[in-house]
Amino acid sequence: MRTLASCCTALLALTAFLTATVQAVSASPEDERLWKTLDITEDGWLSGTEFTQCHCDSFDTNHDHEVTRAEFMAGRARSQASNPATPRTAAPPSSGSLIDSNGHAFSVPQPGRSATSGGLPTGLYVCSQTSGFGADARLVTIGAVRVEANGVYRGMLAANGTGTAPNGTYLYEANTKRVFFQRGFDGAAGKWGVVTGATVEVNDPGGPWFKVEYQLEPRDYIRSFDCTRTRK
Repeated sequence: MRTLASCCTALLALTAFLTATVQAVSASPEDERLWKTLDITEDGWLSGTEFTQCHCDSFDTNHDHEVTRAEFMAGRARSQASNPATPRTAAPPSSGSLIDSNGHAFSVPQPGRSATSGGLPTGLYVCSQTSGFGADARLVTIGAVRVEANGVYRGMLAANGTGTAPNGTYLYEANTKRVFFQRGFDGAAGKWGVVTGATVEVNDPGGPWFKVEYQLEPRDYIRSFDCTRTRK
């Protein structure tokens, strides 16, 4: 009996140690900042648009299409453990640069001399992105961007164009089909990190559209969403 009690005590101590270790890893300032960015409603879990934005389907261990804070932190810890070459404490990027998912610095393209203020067809552009992987992949509407005259845009708005978002300005390079959104897309429909690039097609038979690439945090993967004009 004494041996059994000793084993139980040792097992409890080991469990407590492992739990504390996991909690210490998952509570890094980097993970905390990312969680606060993603949990827009501050209700302690990611659902709906928040779940779509986080691209963290693999963290949803009970497959209820929601990710709790505990699931998120545990998933982040697993991701870090499977990719030890990317340190959590990597040095911040130099001015004008970002850090990719491999820990390498890269610079956001800058507009050239041919870039002009304005030039995109005005109207409401509804935006969508792919959520999930493989057979579970689906296209989800995430919001809308309103492109106005004189190089001004507002977004991310709700999909029907309602809600609030600060005005931003953009520059358009017709020869490269690149567009440079100066403010990003934080607004009524969520927070979308740092824009790393955008391309546009103004003469598509299905209507003008643009694709935005963005990064939620340093050392994260480059993500994207597409916006197509639905009405002028």
